[in-house]
Order: sequence, then C-alpha cells, then structure tokens
Amino acid sequence: MTHDVSSIAWRRSSERVLIALFLSALFLPPVGMWVPIPLARAQVRWETPLPPPALRKDRESLLSLPVRFYRYFGSSFGFRGLLIRGHAQVKTKVLRTSSSPEVILGRKEWLYYAADGELDCMLRTAPFDATQLAAWLRVVEHRRAWLSRRGIKLLVVVGPDKHTVYPEFLPAWVRPCLGPSRLDQFYAAVPPSPDLAMVDVRPALRAAKSRYQLYHRIDTHWNEVGGLLVTREIVTALQQWYPEAQPLDLRDYRIVPDPGRIGDLGRMLGMEAKDLVETRLTLVPRAPSRVRFNETLETVKRSDLVLDLLISDKPGGPIPRGVILRDSFSKLFTAPLSETFAHAVYTWRQTLDADLIAKERPNVVIWEFVERSLMRPPPPE
Repeated sequence: MTHDVSSIAWRRSSERVLIALFLSALFLPPVGMWVPIPLARAQVRWETPLPPPALRKDRESLLSLPVRFYRYFGSSFGFRGLLIRGHAQVKTKVLRTSSSPEVILGRKEWLYYAADGELDCMLRTAPFDATQLAAWLRVVEHRRAWLSRRGIKLLVVVGPDKHTVYPEFLPAWVRPCLGPSRLDQFYAAVPPSPDLAMVDVRPALRAAKSRYQLYHRIDTHWNEVGGLLVTREIVTALQQWYPEAQPLDLRDYRIVPDPGRIGDLGRMLGMEAKDLVETRLTLVPRAPSRVRFNETLETVKRSDLVLDLLISDKPGGPIPRGVILRDSFSKLFTAPLSETFAHAVYTWRQTLDADLIAKERPNVVIWEFVERSLMRPPPPE
C-alpha cells in the first residue's frame, strides 16, 4: 500500500511539473514581448519583425485588425529566435528530420530545396505534356525571332538544380522515376537555329565534380567554382558568333576557402551560422580585373515595370554589348562573364523588355534561369 501511495504521489508531482512547463511555454511568447530581456527580444537574424498594427477607428481598419495583429504577433512574439532555433536543432540533429517542409535532409549533411515544384523535379513524376512543352518552345522561338529581326543573338542557359548534379547525396526515399526530366525534354525539343545557342552545362559540371565541390552543401546554389565552369560553357558557345571571346580558366584564379558561412537552406531550417556552417570555395583573380560595376542597383521604370539593373563595363571587351536576364544563380558568374562584354546589363526580370533592348542595343541576350522554373508555366513571350 505504501508503495502504491508513493507511486501515485510521484505521478501527481510529475503531472504538475508537466502542466507547469506547458503553461510556461504557452505564456512565454506573449510575456516575452513585454519583458526587457535581450534573449526574449532576439529575433531570427535574417528576418525583420513587423511593426505593431496601427489602431484606427475607421471600419476597414477595425475589420483588418485581427489579421494584422496575427501577422505582427507571428513575426515578433517573445523568445521567437530562441524557440525557432531550438526547434530546428531538435528536429534536425536529434530526430534527424527536417524542420521545414521546404528543405530535404540529404546524406553527409547535404540539404536540398523541396518547394516550387522541386520535389516533382527530383522524382521526375511530372514530365512535360505536349501542351506544357509547346508553351515553353513558343516563348523561346518568339524571343529568338523578335531578337533576330533586330540583329541580336539569343543564348539560353538553364542552371541545373543541385539534385541534378549531386543526386548521390539525396536521401534513400528520393528515387527518380525512369524517363527524361523536364530539362532533358526542353533541350531535346528546341530546334537548332543559327541565331540561337542552347547551352547545356550539365556535362561540364558532372565531369568536374570529382575534382571540386561545385554546389554549396547547405545552399541551393552552385559555388564560385561551379559558376566559373558555367561561364566557360557560355563563353565557349558565344565563340560561334564572336571567336575572339576567350573563357577564363580556373588557372586564372586562386581558390580560397571562406569558412563559417550558412546558406539559404540552413536559414530555412531555422539555423544560424554557428549551428550549421560550411566552408565555401571562393575565387580570387590572379590578375586585376578591368571590369567596373556600378556600386548600387539602378532602378529604372519602363513600360510600367521596375527593373533592377546591374551594369558592368570593361574597355575593349570582345563582345560590345549584352543584356542578361537572370535569377539568383547568376550571382556566382556575373564577375567572370562580364570579362567578355565591353558593356553588359544584368536584370532580375525573366521577361524580355522591349524598351530595355531598344535602349541598350545588345549584340547578345543571355536568358538564364534555374531548372525548377520548368515546373511552372513559362514567362510571357
């Protein structure tokens, strides 16, 4: 009987402790918003909390107040940074599962992006149907023809997703279906043309990955070494129109490790640099470059579009003028590619802006986009 009484007492005590912990966890976030403790106010480093919602007496403001407060609280509750980071560490390092639906944990601490149709892209479960592929081909042909009438060449390069070059680090449950990927279908279907270059960089990247790491382990993008190899393939393709263009080589650079960097996938998990870091390979030119970039992005309004333009100039560049339609993958080849152009304009848009082309009068337009873009409808013609 004594044993049963002590057992019941211990169970009740443990239940009280659990209740106390639950209530503490429940009230910790709102209390932390008002307690002047640095740990309570610490936010996730790469996020900006929303300001408190303004309370106005008009009907629209009052009706929208619950939604605005919900968003404010979700970005600013107390101990948010600590809780998000702790959640990420427990799930990834203890339970060995992803703390974000947008990130897949691979082997040997490799991370893979899983949003924006990326999982279907990995598994090859959604190949192009005839209508989807025709829509992409129509955009390529329309742009080629439109530029050709103005004496401008078009070069298209698709940045392979990390899983395409490094499938060996995917988890065991990710097994692609047999058959071509959308990228395979896309390259195979575009008809050849003398004023169009389709640049497939996958063979060069796959051939070089045994010597160098070409993609970041905890980021979606290739690194500077991979970016340089992509540049070589682009410039080599440009030589059919401009034989004097010469691609740079890795021998023109020193490979320097840059320790302690966290990538976008690590941030998606809720980690910080001290939790999940990677030593990155960066390239330092052996000779000074004559390329000059504008220091800030120039925002220009044309045709009701706001375009963020990065402009490079190099006296005596072998190709007079270029326009590059790009996404974030281009950041790692902007510097070496600019060695090929006397004047180049890089825009974050995937649309072909007629006013920009008329102003810049490029000899070549380069259209670069990441592989998972093929999982969506194409941009406007």
